[in-house]
Amino acid sequence: MKDKEFIKGVKDCEKALYTFLTRLLRDKEEAKEVMQTAILKAWEGRNGFKGASQFKTWLFKIAMNVAIDRIREKEKLMELKEYPSIDFVSDPIVKKEEKDKLQEALEKLPPRQRTALLLKIYGELTYSEIAKAMNLSEGAIKAHIHQALKKLKENLNKDEMR
Repeated sequence: MKDKEFIKGVKDCEKALYTFLTRLLRDKEEAKEVMQTAILKAWEGRNGFKGASQFKTWLFKIAMNVAIDRIREKEKLMELKEYPSIDFVSDPIVKKEEKDKLQEALEKLPPRQRTALLLKIYGELTYSEIAKAMNLSEGAIKAHIHQALKKLKENLNKDEMR
């Protein structure tokens, strides 16, 4: 892969990648760090990119792996100290209360469902791209997203009844 192609590929998907990582990690600064690390890893491995998948899918897979490593590191630290509450970023139009309810509902989802849903909505990936990134079948991804949306709706409706 040529340097110019790599740079163009990063520019084309950096906003979606940042949004995805921010939603996944619920921390702007950490999302920036993970994104930088992922782009650096992609740069170092750019000659290994053979074009079997889209560049965006390849970069998201690298970023997701870096984010998962970061989450695992945090889980180890959680054993030593309490994990602080992290606010997540959303559109400024959305009310804080609604944003908090949505974040709470997202956190209740099983990890695979949450990741698949975030890749679809904020990563703007196709089912096929998500399947490749998560090493699952396209059918499994559709099922995860369907179940995630169903559970989100149920959880948000429960909150409204309270």
